[in-house]
Amino acid sequence: MEPGKEGGTWLAMKKAGKIGTLLNIFTDVPQCPEKLGRGFLVNEFLLGNLTGYQYGKSLQAKAHLYNPFNFVTIEVQ
Repeated sequence: MEPGKEGGTWLAMKKAGKIGTLLNIFTDVPQCPEKLGRGFLVNEFLLGNLTGYQYGKSLQAKAHLYNPFNFVTIEVQ
C-alpha cells in the first residue's frame, strides 16, 4: 500500500440504512500518484450528517484533488 493511502474503505453501510461506495473510473486519463487517496470518503460520508446529495455536492468542489472516481450513495428511510 502507498503511504497515506492505506486502510481505505470502498463499501460500507450503517444500520440506519445509509450506504456509501467508491468506484474507480478506468479511462485513458493517466492516474496521478500525487493525488489524494479516496478511501476515507466512504467513512466520511457515513459518519457525517450530510445527505448523499449534499455530500456529493461537497465532493464536486474538491474532485480535482483525486484521481477519477464515482461515489454512490443509498439512503433507505
